[in-house]
Amino acid sequence: MGAPLSHDDVARLHLESRDNPMTITAVLALGAAITPAALDDLLRERLVTRPRFRDRVVEHTLAGPRWEPDDRFDLRAHVHHVGLAEPTREALRELVEDLASTPLDLRLPLWQAHLVTDVEGASALIVRVHHVIADGLALVDVLLGLTDEGARGWTPPSPPRIPGGSLGAALAPAFGLASLALSPPEPRTALTTHPMPHKRLAWTRDIPLAPLHDRAREWATGVTPLLLAVTAGALRGVLRDRQDVARDLVLRAMVPLSTRSGDERSTLGNRFASVFVGLPVGLETPRERVAETDRRLRRVRVAGGVSLGRKLIHMAGSLGASIEHLGVELLSRRASLVVSNVPGPAERRHLGGVPLRSVVAFAPTSGEVALGVTWFGYGGSLTAGVSAGLRDESVARDLARHLGAECKTLTSGSGAATRKE
Repeated sequence: MGAPLSHDDVARLHLESRDNPMTITAVLALGAAITPAALDDLLRERLVTRPRFRDRVVEHTLAGPRWEPDDRFDLRAHVHHVGLAEPTREALRELVEDLASTPLDLRLPLWQAHLVTDVEGASALIVRVHHVIADGLALVDVLLGLTDEGARGWTPPSPPRIPGGSLGAALAPAFGLASLALSPPEPRTALTTHPMPHKRLAWTRDIPLAPLHDRAREWATGVTPLLLAVTAGALRGVLRDRQDVARDLVLRAMVPLSTRSGDERSTLGNRFASVFVGLPVGLETPRERVAETDRRLRRVRVAGGVSLGRKLIHMAGSLGASIEHLGVELLSRRASLVVSNVPGPAERRHLGGVPLRSVVAFAPTSGEVALGVTWFGYGGSLTAGVSAGLRDESVARDLARHLGAECKTLTSGSGAATRKE
């Protein structure tokens, strides 16, 4: 038998469901066409030589799931060259929707790549990787490894200090779990329904990152709380359009935060914990929402939310799939959406000599959560990918539109950033 999966990776494997495949989807927009032969050579040289991209996950009754080499590995089972009925952005979006709604074949190594040969005169590469292989930061390392410039290291965040020393650090997760378990479920809105199997996707145009950094410094906050506040404002816009927003409305988001250390930056697998952050959707001005979101995120970090998320995933991966699904159902009812912030390289890259114009990503959701927003930074810009498994098919597009508008409002000057809507 091969190497056993870590508890964190087992948890992500067992989160898979018909309605919510645990697959990360990334769309790489290229500035020109790349030939299928050139892509195949690139993947043979830089991807399938990495651990896990030639391995299957095999479930063993007593030994649990393990990584085992696929003796019948065939690149053609994973790489597909496709054309669109019409070479448009809309046709590309529909293709990505279909792929993101389809689980990967668990009998094969858990990844796929689709090269779309004609999109508005250029090409696009759709990469799908199961969460059991990599989390967001690890996937960035994988994608950068495909570029001509190669992978590049990153500086891991400093872990938050918990007051009270070792005793406080030990007790905080227990208090956090009790508080979360006793908290009421999410308020019912147009965004909190049982997830549908088919996902509707949308994404923003490139958003300049420098003005957002400037605003974060001006308001003494970080980019992550700023983007969470932008998401709160966009949710407010979507619900206001549907006459479904109240002054005191707070919607919880599950927010993945990396727990990787410096020596784990190029390691595949999962090294993160999700914390629950209340987004102040009911507040009227961007400034209010940023201040309140920053306060709430700080409180979650100080109260041991990261440790709690880490312990929950570790427990889930060791207790078995049935118990894990019960826990996921319980906890996912305490959140309305997943919001991820994935930092990519600041400089532009090339893939097989072709410029990589932009990257958009869609992280999976789990349990009863049907809505996800994934922020991805690349080349001085930011994109937001929206995934919605809701009966209301217009939510994804409306939310993407409001996310772009909220960023523009937030960075358009102090007057516009503080006025009421």
